[in-house]
Amino acid sequence: MLRPLLVSFLVILPAIGLQAQHQLGLAGSNYGGSRSVLLNPSSIADSRHGFHLNLFTGHLRFANTYFHYDGPGVDTETFLNGESENILEDETLFDRSYIRERLDGKSKMAHFGVGLQLPSFMLKLSPRHSIALTTRFRTALQANNVSEDIARVIGYGTANPEIQNMPFSSSEAYFNTNAFAEVGFTYATVLLSQEKRFLKGGITVKKLAGLYSAHLLGPDVDYQLGQTAAGESAMLIDQGKADFGFSRSEFDIEEQDVLDALTWRDTPGTGWGLDIGFTYEHRPDYADYQYTLNGEEKTDAGENKYKYRIGLSLLDVGAITYNDPEQVRRYNITRQNLELNDDTFEDVDFENLGPTLEEALEVTPGERQTEIKSGLPTALHLNFDYRLSRRLFVNTAVLHNLRAKDAVAMRQFSTLSVAPRFEGRKLELALPIYLTNNYRDLNVGAMLRLGALVVGSDNLAAMLAGSKAVGPDLYMGFGIGIGTGGQKRKLEERAQKKAKKDQKKLEKEQKKAGKTESSATPAQTPGAVPADSLLNNPQTSASDSLAVLQPNAPEASVADAAEASSTDSVKGNGTSTSAGSLFNLPVIAPADSLLAPATDSVQVQAVEIKESPVAAPLESVLPNSTSSTITAQPTSAGKPTDAPATRAESKEKAVQTPTTTGAPLRSAPVKVSGN
Repeated sequence: MLRPLLVSFLVILPAIGLQAQHQLGLAGSNYGGSRSVLLNPSSIADSRHGFHLNLFTGHLRFANTYFHYDGPGVDTETFLNGESENILEDETLFDRSYIRERLDGKSKMAHFGVGLQLPSFMLKLSPRHSIALTTRFRTALQANNVSEDIARVIGYGTANPEIQNMPFSSSEAYFNTNAFAEVGFTYATVLLSQEKRFLKGGITVKKLAGLYSAHLLGPDVDYQLGQTAAGESAMLIDQGKADFGFSRSEFDIEEQDVLDALTWRDTPGTGWGLDIGFTYEHRPDYADYQYTLNGEEKTDAGENKYKYRIGLSLLDVGAITYNDPEQVRRYNITRQNLELNDDTFEDVDFENLGPTLEEALEVTPGERQTEIKSGLPTALHLNFDYRLSRRLFVNTAVLHNLRAKDAVAMRQFSTLSVAPRFEGRKLELALPIYLTNNYRDLNVGAMLRLGALVVGSDNLAAMLAGSKAVGPDLYMGFGIGIGTGGQKRKLEERAQKKAKKDQKKLEKEQKKAGKTESSATPAQTPGAVPADSLLNNPQTSASDSLAVLQPNAPEASVADAAEASSTDSVKGNGTSTSAGSLFNLPVIAPADSLLAPATDSVQVQAVEIKESPVAAPLESVLPNSTSSTITAQPTSAGKPTDAPATRAESKEKAVQTPTTTGAPLRSAPVKVSGN
């Protein structure tokens, strides 16, 4: 009899649902965006996303400690080939003989749920401030601290001959179910940013719309299973007491528009919820992420800057109140010698469940209450993320239940996980290993994020043949994220590209200039020095310059001419005249003009002028001077006639004009002739 009562009371519900999502593969992700806010509201401050839109994320989860599946599992090849059209109707997978009990004398638990995160978004307002708006639907059926006796009755029914006419006693068992929608607003901000230390905080306020609630708490019952006088299966209650209640609702997940619940139209329950969280980051290499743009120092928001990160959040504080007298039933009763048979709850539906229960349990008007306050699955979430390299991380997370087992509320089943992961902007892979079901069972999961798609499971064993799975777990979602920051890396990459481009351009120009210079420069006489280098060099001697002017002149002639031209000046009346002017030589042209081939070569025969002890003004003597003339004769075969061999010899053979007392010194003019 207990089985139809529980089935009618808890299983024939308007929806099948979910508690707060775990999704352990995403617990440490820096690219969770509007999904991460569900585990820690502070996560969206200094996010890798400037904007993130979650289009849809669904999570199906079933777990229990009473039985496991020991069947062939899903034949992946058959399924992918389309040979199995409907897995749920495949009798080879779901034969009852594959279900095995876990009879170890311990109390049992079970959880079945489905969760939907509907369109939600997060937006970074500035480097310090972010907001998010989330919509979600959650519902779950849970059983806690159920004895093996009651679990077997629920599993096999009262007609099981193995448990007929045996006395049973149950002092504790707790059943809860809840279905509700929520709209949450999140604000997160940076609280501290001091070089290596970084702290941010966030808060989410949620408006709740209750759709359905039911509970059965602590039935202290002594009973046995047997048959009535008419031969029907029945539960014979010697004595018992219990607190149970439910809210009537016509909500149907397949028929009612969920948007009605999100706008709180005609919902039997209402309430408020709260999440609050903080995140601390240790950033020993913070200077590596600083850069200057337009004279302002900035921090690269596109990179993870921490060596380790610690997150702490308090989730799902609050409750939903159902207080419509027409829809709410709650009873706290004590009964003795009560007989309940299977026919009592046959064909029960929600329209007549309340009256049927009141009639079967003989409830009086004074025992009826019209308010139920159903709590959210409050839990503490602690997260530690360690960065091994730019893309490799190890995350450790604890999700610990804070609701009492006898509370009218949903409960989290405490979990401890360790998840190594590879994380990139478009690709992420995590492999969580965790203890679940209040740290009792070891499971392995996996998560893949590829672009907009996220798919994962917190229990891969449920998908594998021969794994003795305790329940399936699968989540999938689609979201669009727009990155932020990465400015320093972009600027560095841009600068590198520009430097390479400029280098190629410079090399091209140098190569082109080299070819032009090579074609424009005439061939030089072996051993000669370029003229421009001699003319522009202050250390160049006169003989070197003359060698350029007379490339074919013998060394002696060039030396003598240089000696003559090296005479500093002829001084008189405070003026000076260069030797080149004195000898009436042409002025040397610029170096580039000297590069042109000469048609005539000029040979100059060196002349030495010996100064008189008494010097007269040059202009006063030159017009009337009568002097010997020294003529530079044309050369024969390139050699000057009677040219002194050295400078010393030319000094000894210097020409001196005759002088008289008081007569001015007269210099001999030099006559230049050329071929």
